[in-house]
Amino acid sequence: MPAAATPLRKIRLARTLTQAQMAALLSVSQQTYSRWEQGLIRPDTARREHIAAILNVTARQLWPPRPVRTRAVSAAEAGV
Repeated sequence: MPAAATPLRKIRLARTLTQAQMAALLSVSQQTYSRWEQGLIRPDTARREHIAAILNVTARQLWPPRPVRTRAVSAAEAGV
């Protein structure tokens, strides 16, 4: 588990639900749910919305947008 608890974990615990209960509500294994919660993988969009509905929050609260990765462009590539 990452050093800081993920928003999904924090909110689930605040709602006093176990990983097993969430997994059952979502028809997935507890292992799959645990991976989502640890941030190792992300559920598909439909499942994210379903999880958010169960926890009465928005999907964005659980999974903030990932930062866009950019790479440095050399002067030659930029045409300078």
